[in-house]
Amino acid sequence: MLDASAYEGREQTYVKHFVLEKYLERVAYNILSFSNEFVYVDGFSGPWKSKADRFEDTSFHIATETLREIRDGLKQPPRRKNVSCRCMFIEKEAKPYADLSKVVGEIKDIPIELIHGSFEDNVQKICDFVGQKFSLIFIDPTGWQGFPLDKITPLLNLRGEVLINFMSDFINRFLEDPRPEIAATFNALFGDEWFDEWKLLTEGGLSREAAAIEVYKRRLKQAGNFEYVTSTRILKPTADRSYFYLIYGTRHWKGIQEFRAVEKKTVDEQERVRNAAKYESRVASSGQESMFGREVMEFSNKSYQDERETQLQRGRDSLDKVLSEHPKGILYENLLGHVLETPLVWESDLKTWIAEKRKLREISIPDWTARQRLPKKGNTIVPK
Repeated sequence: MLDASAYEGREQTYVKHFVLEKYLERVAYNILSFSNEFVYVDGFSGPWKSKADRFEDTSFHIATETLREIRDGLKQPPRRKNVSCRCMFIEKEAKPYADLSKVVGEIKDIPIELIHGSFEDNVQKICDFVGQKFSLIFIDPTGWQGFPLDKITPLLNLRGEVLINFMSDFINRFLEDPRPEIAATFNALFGDEWFDEWKLLTEGGLSREAAAIEVYKRRLKQAGNFEYVTSTRILKPTADRSYFYLIYGTRHWKGIQEFRAVEKKTVDEQERVRNAAKYESRVASSGQESMFGREVMEFSNKSYQDERETQLQRGRDSLDKVLSEHPKGILYENLLGHVLETPLVWESDLKTWIAEKRKLREISIPDWTARQRLPKKGNTIVPK
């Protein structure tokens, strides 16, 4: 369990680690339910700006603790299953690597391989380490360099999933920087000839930031042959603006289902820690505590509410589009995968929309049972 107090002043990192912990425990549990091994790779392990004695506020610590809990839990009744979790941690800088090496050296119950070097220069070693096993690869740089799309493509095509920290706050500042050395870094990040695609999206009404996210998701989906790619937005602690996005790629609808469920939990947690950060910032500026304390201080979450409304409309549009592309019908779970690519759209939203469409006779569900109230896995959704 993460301790938010260890992240004071860097609440965005807490939210990122909240997503990592909650999603890692779901994907590892699901995979180890039918497989005997799971692999986790952290491409930029750090530690960076850790405030904990044992680096409890770092991604590598969170990963090892989470995987240990899953592994040990599966050994207990009723499963009684012996499984293995392997980790690879990569760090380029000397001081963080020394700290990483010292802490990891004390871990004896999880096989861990360390690499002192850059993520992009060790792609083949990572591929060899993962092999044919299912993996989650976490790419969490401090900027937008170090994971060029063409170099990491072999990793994207491994059996597994990827979670990437897309540093939109930094990227958005320099997207149209005329300096050729800056432009070259974006060519590496997005792949060649990305700018015209981005420009076209902005001219079509998307913000600079939204267009950059969309271009990257499209390129990532193509490079990794992912069936589904989506994102979730992490906000600045005390301002209603994006700090970065976590971009996620998978080939299975179940992954999207789990990722969206984690995002739903994250929304409330993000608002909680941001409200606390806003309160502390206000006290620091005014020098006055609230007579009721920070627990009852309310701050507007209009930014989230507005975004949620926008995404819900996009989700509905996506539902209509997918149905129009499958006139003979589509399985509910496949429809779910495509519609839930839209951020902040939950499975409960999709179930409600489908039930409404059935009531309005816009769709039929031939295998709907007499007692059924909402669609479920295995149902075929047929547009009329």
